[in-house]
Amino acid sequence: MKENEVFILHNGKKLGYAKYGADEGTPVFHFHGTGSSRLEGKLFHAKGLEKNIQIIIIDRPGFGLSDFQNRKLLDWPDTVLELAKFLGIEKFSTMGISGGGPHAIVCAYKIPEKLRNCISIGTPGPPEIGTKHFPRLLRAQGWIFKHFPFIYSQYMKMISKTSSDSERLKDFTRKHQKRYPPADAKFILKDEGNYLPLISRAIKEGTQYTLNGAVQEMKIFSSTWGFQLEDISPNQKIILWHGEDDLTFNAVKEMSEIIPSCETKFFPDEGHFSVYMNHLEELCRYLLL
Repeated sequence: MKENEVFILHNGKKLGYAKYGADEGTPVFHFHGTGSSRLEGKLFHAKGLEKNIQIIIIDRPGFGLSDFQNRKLLDWPDTVLELAKFLGIEKFSTMGISGGGPHAIVCAYKIPEKLRNCISIGTPGPPEIGTKHFPRLLRAQGWIFKHFPFIYSQYMKMISKTSSDSERLKDFTRKHQKRYPPADAKFILKDEGNYLPLISRAIKEGTQYTLNGAVQEMKIFSSTWGFQLEDISPNQKIILWHGEDDLTFNAVKEMSEIIPSCETKFFPDEGHFSVYMNHLEELCRYLLL
């Protein structure tokens, strides 16, 4: 396990990354959620060792140890390839959670020849699909965040402060439990696997230096992704892993009908967080396909 690695990109920018699981295992590039960091990979370390999976997780620009840089979603696969070449990895799988999901999918679109597998977990979908399925209040919130980045940065500051301490996150969840899918509230409040301190640590690392990365990702996700889902190679299978109680579930169902070679893993009574933490064993099996 190596948690604080830094690679210098061709443009001189620093790229932070971590390695979890088995050192010589099947390589998987995992992309963290927006507001999180490379330390999120610790959630998968034990299973990675058990299943012989090597998990490389990168701080995206403006998060954790990575320098901020102006970018588009389509720029991400080039960054991944640069690090993969440095690490001597020819073929790999991609896995992305929440805001990491589009970054996994864009790799499937742009560099399918390098991918073994692609799993997108709790992904909201591109705006032309996702927005129309959101509740009215969430659509209004998204519009405000897109057009007033300062408001979004203040919102992320509040989320970061709340989530970067596990007890504070539990208190917040108790007070606002109706906002959460029941499975997510249960996952946070009971924390049977003692995952919450790891999640809080990853969020604290991701946002303690700057919020520029999170603000930039709001702009990226609220704009067109730069490619059409139907243009993804039919030879590249994408697995959409989603809880049916997640607010973005209807958008993901529509995505699954557009992506040429798509397999769905939809879980009744699961939410945004619980859908992967409650199914780690099965998720690892899919990473090895």
